[in-house]
Amino acid sequence: MTEQERIDIAYLDTGVYENPWRENLFETLPEDRKTAEVCRFAIKKSAFNIEFVPEAMKTPELCLAAAGHRGETLKFVPDRLKTPKMCRAAVDSNSYALYYVPEGLKPPELCMTAVKRNGLVLEAVPGELRTPQICRAALKAVDSADYKILPYIPYPDICLEGLKKFGMSFVDKFEIFASIAPEVMTGELALHGVGMDASCLSLVPVELRTEAVCLRAVSGDGILLHEVPEELRTERVCEAAVSSNYLALEYVPKHLKTDRLCEIALERDPLAIRFFNPEQLTPEVCNRALARADDLRVLRYIPFEDIHMKALGFYCTNYEKTFDFFAAHEPGTRHAESGPGNFR
Repeated sequence: MTEQERIDIAYLDTGVYENPWRENLFETLPEDRKTAEVCRFAIKKSAFNIEFVPEAMKTPELCLAAAGHRGETLKFVPDRLKTPKMCRAAVDSNSYALYYVPEGLKPPELCMTAVKRNGLVLEAVPGELRTPQICRAALKAVDSADYKILPYIPYPDICLEGLKKFGMSFVDKFEIFASIAPEVMTGELALHGVGMDASCLSLVPVELRTEAVCLRAVSGDGILLHEVPEELRTERVCEAAVSSNYLALEYVPKHLKTDRLCEIALERDPLAIRFFNPEQLTPEVCNRALARADDLRVLRYIPFEDIHMKALGFYCTNYEKTFDFFAAHEPGTRHAESGPGNFR
């Protein structure tokens, strides 16, 4: 060991490594003074120093020492120096090292070892090696919120297991379902997805939007009737949608807007009359809507002058109420600050 190497090693020994807020002394050392002896000492101080070892000084032994201690440092090892032994040592140290293992050095056993420790590294497993066994092992290893593993599982039945597992977490259900690769989607997955969150219907391919899938979705949120193919907007589906959300009436085919269905919508909200067929807006229906309403805007959709005059005489007992009354007739007109046109 030369005198300069002794000086440099003593200098490096004073450093604090693996702290992003502290200067890395080995990184600042001139390249020509990073000798084999100095590099060996630097790696003993911190495996991460392999990043700053000159390429010409990176030997198999030095790289193995670094990767075996901190597997993620395999990232800084040239591919030409990576051996099965080194890759195994790196993955044993840190499963994420699998991302830096060359494709030709990823046997099934190594991949299984990695995903059993950290299921999220399934992403780094070559597609042809993602067997049902490896995928299930990965799914078992992740936490109930680690749904981002789903895009890398090519098996519908295992994805369904994933939906059931991740659906128990506090993660947004729409995001979970959106993680499934489109080419993996099946009717069973679609049915489970809309059961988790009705809005998942928008993610289901059109060819998989069966009556059963659509019925479950609109039962959860009727407004999703607009996502249901026209030929599937049956009486049963439309009634389920309107029962869930009166706004679904807008998307009900004209010939299915029966008096019974409109009555269901009217019971949910008097403003539903805006979606009635013209011939269904009878004086009786309009009076019933007005009687149930707590929002004067319902008058915009009542075509009978006598009903308007009756409302004018009954409700407009002062300036404020009169202002609200006329404001309710004009879309875009601001109501009085005291309330949005409520009957008082």
